[in-house]
Amino acid sequence: MAHADGRLSDQDYLARMASVRREQAAAPPARGGAAVPADRALAYLRNLAETWANPGIRPETRAQVIHAVYERIDVRGLDFAEVKLTPEAYAHGLALALPERVSRVRAGLACPRGLRHAKSVLVPIHARDEWESAAGEDIA
Repeated sequence: MAHADGRLSDQDYLARMASVRREQAAAPPARGGAAVPADRALAYLRNLAETWANPGIRPETRAQVIHAVYERIDVRGLDFAEVKLTPEAYAHGLALALPERVSRVRAGLACPRGLRHAKSVLVPIHARDEWESAAGEDIA
């Protein structure tokens, strides 16, 4: 409200918003509270996999899937530095269900008959260690 009624300058408002966003980005995802039942989490994962694997999926739909799973994707050069999942993705257990090592497939121009080259890449998931520790404690 202070910005809207002119008591806070644009520069101060933007600085405060940048600070809040940094704090939010650094905070680990919330655990507990509204836990998703296992059967709903499994249905969510199956639907996600089926949607992605559908050969007729439109690029817009793939983008929606990516936005539903990933809140932030940080890259350093050509490598993934870290990904942060959406609160819904964390709630559905994707921090543990998604692999951190994935295959990046690229079409090879020199490949005969349209074959593709795959390269294994690391995609570190933000706060995965905390989720793995908590999962181990829940099992014990």
